[in-house]
Amino acid sequence: MKLKNKITIVTGGGSGIGRETCKLFAQEGAVVIVADRDLSSAKRVAEDIIKSGGKAEGFAVDVTKSADIKSMIDHVVSGHGRLDILVNNAGYGIAGTVVETSEEDWNALMAVNVNGVYLGCKYAIPIMEKQGGGVIVNTASTVARVGITNRAAYVASKGAVGAL
Repeated sequence: MKLKNKITIVTGGGSGIGRETCKLFAQEGAVVIVADRDLSSAKRVAEDIIKSGGKAEGFAVDVTKSADIKSMIDHVVSGHGRLDILVNNAGYGIAGTVVETSEEDWNALMAVNVNGVYLGCKYAIPIMEKQGGGVIVNTASTVARVGITNRAAYVASKGAVGAL
């Protein structure tokens, strides 16, 4: 078990890549906090992990809100004594070129895909430094280097995450 008893948060853990990351980390022995804006999805993934013999809990978080991220990390540290791994995975994509994408849609996507990663790092790094270490994984994409058509905001956001 490569991650035995490692205290782990996975944002966007209620579906897709995040869900599979949560399941894999639990199989490797981690205690997984399944963090998602949809609490029912987070709890469902946590319940699946527990039924499979793992340790998990669902947690509601909006990664665009500094207070939510800080509260989540404080909750984990107060409940488990530390934070070993943070996977900043929450994100989504929308179709559209630069011209077609509204400012509102652009800003909303950047708030999740880029600011959410920044805020996760902002609040996890001091905890990890204080405890003598930890790991942060920021989910980017190959589109950060090789763009795809009709996904301007997504490509730009993953480029920002890759640079961070």
